[in-house]
Amino acid sequence: MRVININGPINSGKSTISKLLSERLPNSIFIECDELTTDAAFPSFTDRINARLHKLYTLLEELITEARLDTIIFAYPMYLESFDKISKITAGHADFIVITLCPSLESCMTNRGTRELDEWEQHRIQEMYNEGVAEFEKSDLFVDNTEKTSEQTVETVLEYLKKEK
Repeated sequence: MRVININGPINSGKSTISKLLSERLPNSIFIECDELTTDAAFPSFTDRINARLHKLYTLLEELITEARLDTIIFAYPMYLESFDKISKITAGHADFIVITLCPSLESCMTNRGTRELDEWEQHRIQEMYNEGVAEFEKSDLFVDNTEKTSEQTVETVLEYLKKEK
């Protein structure tokens, strides 16, 4: 079993790539972390993030224990604390792979696909680049998808995963 995190800043393509990847990998599931809680239930940004991560950790533990899947994919920005927690959850049970999408800041700051960025998201994207999300040191693979289509990005990830088997 393997657990794959598609990491990257807001608007880097995490959800799109994760969905497409889950369609291409047999016996896999995609967890959209942003849907684990609602903004209304947790108006505080910090509380919302903590609740989402808690639910993600619990769900990962359950899915790994059930051992019915080959691949669990989740889209979420990765930080060292989360990496350490998920590494402990997966230890001895699943390979934990971090794929970081690292398009240029300029690319992330533009409306991509159907997404219209609001002022808060634009500010948060800049913060995430400053925090090093697009350069996460524990990443197994970095994909600069500035000039790549979603399909090309997925192919790059699949090629990497084939080599890692």
